[in-house]
Amino acid sequence: MSRTESRRPRQPPADRAGDESLLATLRLADEIDVAVVAANPILSCPSDCARCCHQQLFISEGEWAIALQHLHAHQDEDERHRIVRAARRLVDRRRGVLRKALRAKTIADLSEAATAVDNRRNVRCALLSDDNRCSVYSSRPLICRVYGRVMRQPDVPMLCQIFIDRLKKSGLTQDHLQLPQFQSMRRTYLHAGAEDERFSLLPVFVVWHEDGTGDLLREARPLPRDGSLLALTRAEMARV
Repeated sequence: MSRTESRRPRQPPADRAGDESLLATLRLADEIDVAVVAANPILSCPSDCARCCHQQLFISEGEWAIALQHLHAHQDEDERHRIVRAARRLVDRRRGVLRKALRAKTIADLSEAATAVDNRRNVRCALLSDDNRCSVYSSRPLICRVYGRVMRQPDVPMLCQIFIDRLKKSGLTQDHLQLPQFQSMRRTYLHAGAEDERFSLLPVFVVWHEDGTGDLLREARPLPRDGSLLALTRAEMARV
């Protein structure tokens, strides 16, 4: 989760974009974030840290609609052009680090390829600005809000290396943490949005919304359902 704007006042997610159930889930995630850090101060993120922003996210069409609205309301044309360029590099069919994920024939292969990229920990999210700030912080996706604050699975915390090192230094273990379960929240998230909601890697959304001039379209549009772009159903996303 990007906490690169943690010093700024918290803002609610954009209220005019996305399905209300998705917005409610994002607000709940923010409330959980505050409560978890209050109960576990050791999980407070360092200022200007962007380590967890070196991952490639799967997000929903609804989350992208919220992020896109934010980019046009709060970022200038130069920043949007930078985001498009970064996304194009990531999904380049010949040299992009996500090329194997985009060529995957099965969900298992897709998940393995995407995980391999994330394990490198050196591939920046397209939305991470040059000064290490999230370009859509107050409108960021769900996983960015809860990363490092939940149990990925029972007894398996979703922790960054900084938190793991802090626990070790303090002589503590994960059993000392009070963290909510992510799976129940994820089930709610997966069923938010339109009935035929689709999910994809964030850079795929960016490139799909390039307007031909290097900028982004103002209105979100559905991912193609013909297989020409990576577009996962809810059932498929649940297996990634």
